[in-house]
Amino acid sequence: MAAAAAGCRLVSRLTTGRFGASAYLPGRRVPGVEVSGRTVRVHVVGRYGHPVTDIGSEVREAVAAAAPGAVVDVVVEDLDTGDLP
Repeated sequence: MAAAAAGCRLVSRLTTGRFGASAYLPGRRVPGVEVSGRTVRVHVVGRYGHPVTDIGSEVREAVAAAAPGAVVDVVVEDLDTGDLP
């Protein structure tokens, strides 16, 4: 799920956000992803210049393909402006 979200062209990176959003698996932590029952919440930094709704839709579609049947919530925590002056 994390790889699916991070691979989206409108996503700069996953983020733990203000409250340290992470999934805890045996022996590792997956930053930016929270799982509760059937709900997957993904926290991302989007690419500046794209509507937040488009970023959310792209991530939701990618994660839903990786986790069929899951309810996918997307939190756009910030926008990456890259090299803007």
